[in-house]
Amino acid sequence: MLERDHGLSIEHVMPQTMTETWKRELGPDWERVHAEWRDRIANLTLTAYNSKYSNRPFSEKLAIKDGFKDSPLFLNKWIGEQGT
Repeated sequence: MLERDHGLSIEHVMPQTMTETWKRELGPDWERVHAEWRDRIANLTLTAYNSKYSNRPFSEKLAIKDGFKDSPLFLNKWIGEQGT
């Protein structure tokens, strides 16, 4: 099988390293939520903009240029349709 480099890498929608914004958005139980969901498949996607997304708040990951709302990947388009 021929391998192709599409420049994609795995992106954690909720980042591996919490920021104050993420903690606030997840609420008072953020530590449990983060520990439970951080590495689950439901929190992972593919992107060519991993370093650009970084630990940004979810609302920014949706709206920035080349963010989830602009993605040509079906999974990311679905993520882009979710509310904050």
